[in-house]
Amino acid sequence: PMEVLTAMRQLPNVVPLQRQGALAVRNISSRLIKMAEAEQSGKVDTSISVGGGTEAIPSVEARDTFLDLGAESVLRDIAGKHQGSVDEAYAALRD
Repeated sequence: PMEVLTAMRQLPNVVPLQRQGALAVRNISSRLIKMAEAEQSGKVDTSISVGGGTEAIPSVEARDTFLDLGAESVLRDIAGKHQGSVDEAYAALRD
């Protein structure tokens, strides 16, 4: 998450990067949350194999991490600046 937001902050006028960054924020946060909901309902196991053991995939923490890193201000800024990334920025803010 930090790398995506850093790139978005450092290159505020590169519209394709802003668009893809907003899509990444939305996809990462919404998909991990959906996975957490599925795991809680017992429909899917979201653990991954790491070095011979298993670890849970972080889920709801992804949203908090993005918010802690200032994703909301970055997304609001690009939503007001770039017509080419408005829809993606609002979708990321919504999710």
